[in-house]
Amino acid sequence: MKLKLIKGASLLLFGILMQFALPCISKTKAAKTSEANNAQISSDDSTAEFNFETGTQGWKSENWKDFRGSYGVEQTTEYSKSGRCALVLNCDSTENSKREAFVDLRTEFNGPLNLEGKTIRCWILIPSSDVIGDPHNGVQLFVKSIENEGTSDERWSTEYGEWYDLSGRAGSWFEITLSPGTETPKQGHSKQGFDPKKIAVLGIRITTRKGSSASFKGSVYIDDIDW
Repeated sequence: MKLKLIKGASLLLFGILMQFALPCISKTKAAKTSEANNAQISSDDSTAEFNFETGTQGWKSENWKDFRGSYGVEQTTEYSKSGRCALVLNCDSTENSKREAFVDLRTEFNGPLNLEGKTIRCWILIPSSDVIGDPHNGVQLFVKSIENEGTSDERWSTEYGEWYDLSGRAGSWFEITLSPGTETPKQGHSKQGFDPKKIAVLGIRITTRKGSSASFKGSVYIDDIDW
């Protein structure tokens, strides 16, 4: 009789303990699942063509053809529009200089791209207004198309997008765009022969207007370039 009572009490006690334990086990599993989901969300990088999560993705600052580049480009985790990383352009412009960084799309995409009817979008951040100077400083996207590649008659044609005045833009991300082959944008221009179906180079230009005494010295961050 005592043995039955002891067994009964043990079973009752076990049942009570399980009532408290199961919710805890369930909660622990749910918490782990939630943490995993949150980790996935926080590490879910941008799906943009250039999000710089894996490095500079082919962007350069060396002189190329008729360009002059910014004096350095690097992957950075200091700021980002999405994901963990962005690209930082170290710039030091003087009057009428052209500070550009670019990527050869033929290397990154195995040939020139047809971007006719597309809009190229890029996010820009200038953390401090100290580097902007006056309204004569601006930023533009540009593209270059190629004809007769690899021949003696190889020809390059450039199209510059809208010129975005930098004044008042420091401290927050802003978007700049270029729609290759469309109507010439405000303060942009397109060289005769430009072909939006054969774009080989994409770049960003930090510059001052002609006749300006403004200067630009500092860092420009770019991220989430897509089309």
